Amino acid sequence: MTPFTPDELKSIQDVVDYAEKHRFTKADLYAIMAGASLCPGDDPNLAYHLNNGIRMAFSFEEHPMGWCRHLSISDSNNPLWEVSPSIVAHVAKAFGFQGVDPYKVETLMENTKVWFEDAWLPTLGPVKAVNVIQEEKP
Repeated sequence: MTPFTPDELKSIQDVVDYAEKHRFTKADLYAIMAGASLCPGDDPNLAYHLNNGIRMAFSFEEHPMGWCRHLSISDSNNPLWEVSPSIVAHVAKAFGFQGVDPYKVETLMENTKVWFEDAWLPTLGPVKAVNVIQEEKP
C-alpha cells in the first residue's frame, strides 16, 4: 500500500529517471556549496510537488562513499513543519530507496542517513527540510 496515486507514482518515477541522467558530481556539489550553482531542487525536473505544499527534491550525488540517492522533503505552506518518520519512509520508498519499509520505521534509520535542516530556497524562502541519503549499491 502507498499513499500515492498511480499518477503521482508515475510523476515520481519521471523525476528519478531524469535525475539518473543528470547526476551531480563532487565538483558540482562543491559549486553548490560555494554558491556558484543552484541546488538540485531548483531544477523543476528534479522536484515533485503535492497539492498540499509538500515539495520533494531528488538527485543522485557523488559523495566520498560513492554515488548516493538524496531526497529532500519540505512544506512551503508551513516553514516550521515537522514530518513523521512514517511519511518520510513512504516517500523514500516511492523514490526507490532500498530496504525501507514504511510500516517498520526503524528500517528508515537502519538503511539510510536522515537529517533535518533549516534551508532558504530561492523559489520558496525559509523552510525546514528533512533529508534522506542512501549509498547506491552496484
